[in-house]
Amino acid sequence: MASEWRLILSPDGTVLGAVEGAPQSWIGTRLDDRDDVPEDLKEACRHALSSPDRSGGSAAVTVALHSMPQTIHLIVVDAMPLRRTPTDLRALLRSALDVLQRQAQAFDVALSVVVEDQVPDVLRLDPDKIAWAVTVLVGNALRYVHHGSQIMPGGTIAVRATYNSAGPDLMLEVQDDGAGIPADKLRSLFSVGPDQPRVGLGLSMIREVVAAHAGHIDVHSDTDAFHRGTRIRLTLPV
Repeated sequence: MASEWRLILSPDGTVLGAVEGAPQSWIGTRLDDRDDVPEDLKEACRHALSSPDRSGGSAAVTVALHSMPQTIHLIVVDAMPLRRTPTDLRALLRSALDVLQRQAQAFDVALSVVVEDQVPDVLRLDPDKIAWAVTVLVGNALRYVHHGSQIMPGGTIAVRATYNSAGPDLMLEVQDDGAGIPADKLRSLFSVGPDQPRVGLGLSMIREVVAAHAGHIDVHSDTDAFHRGTRIRLTLPV
């Protein structure tokens, strides 16, 4: 008897959950972006996301594919609700990172926050969710960068906000000079597993916040001794 898989998708096609045997490595990625997903499954995913039968943004589609013995249940769930308000990003970041700034100083870690001049004074965002997302990213970075001592300074964490008026898009980056994330761990970075339950859950929820803003998240990490560190960029259409 053929097995059944259940995949829970966000409105942008990101896998939020994979149960009943579905690959856990797919969590936190879009099926369309993966090389190990058959084309007919990708097509079924596109159909589920664009289905006219979706009610309130949700849908459930069951498909039997030629390329796979499993029956696939695709469940699309609504994006996280937002409360967009006119937001002063500079004030928001100062307030959100105040406590972490003091923690960084206690660890002799250099935490810098730069908002480029091109970033508008007011943006329509959900301030609470964006503040939470940046705080989680900086908090995670603070856990993994080198903490200083009396004889050696600690690592660095940089928060940078840039603006692309052609979008228009806001880019929020958190970059650190920690040890970096091995390549084989990057694909499961947004998963909740025994090795990183809190980190995976936090990053998974950040992806939902970004998807709700119709944006996307990119991760770049190096483990080379001379060029190491991690950069996580949130791109938000504003």
